[in-house]
Amino acid sequence: MKTKLVICLILLTLAAGGTGYSLRSVRQSTANFMADCQIPGLEYFLTPQTFSEVENAKALLEALSAQFLSESRSKRAVAKAAATDQDSGVVADPTATEAIHELEQGILEFKGTEQELLIVQDLLWLLKSRQQYDRWIEAYLRVLYQHPTHELVGRFAQDAVLIAKAAGREATVIKAFKHVRSIPLEFNAKRKVEVAGKSAGGKAFFAWNNAHTVL
Repeated sequence: MKTKLVICLILLTLAAGGTGYSLRSVRQSTANFMADCQIPGLEYFLTPQTFSEVENAKALLEALSAQFLSESRSKRAVAKAAATDQDSGVVADPTATEAIHELEQGILEFKGTEQELLIVQDLLWLLKSRQQYDRWIEAYLRVLYQHPTHELVGRFAQDAVLIAKAAGREATVIKAFKHVRSIPLEFNAKRKVEVAGKSAGGKAFFAWNNAHTVL
């Protein structure tokens, strides 16, 4: 219901001629960059098929998120290429902090929609590459507890185990995995979480197999 409300609010704003809709705030700073790098306009990401106002709004959200992610990824690629030391091959990414912040803002803008999780996926990739493990775990756990059956939870389950070991937070992740395992339904993310949980070593493995262990 919340997702539909967000979609309808966006549609009403557009119908009223609201050129200052909130999602524009995410992309205003990239206007010049888009022109330089020839990022396609919003119409490129929109499909011509329309069935209802709700479908139109959903299509708009998909287009906006696709455009947002294209801009974000292109900016990171350009910045990384510019910062690469051609002699040593070492990459210094001074825009990583800015990129992480931009993705976090995008997550807030698309909160409550399926597109939110697409942006979370990019955030997880970036946080892992920058070895910001505590922030990675927090971002992953937010998805796990809010959307425990979503495919994203299973897709990053093995990464969660490895990153938790590196950050010394195995107990936190295993506890979250137990939450998914406790759901009395069968779904793909749950199976992947179970496989990842069983692969945990040491005390984490013991905790996974002991239902009475307090984490």
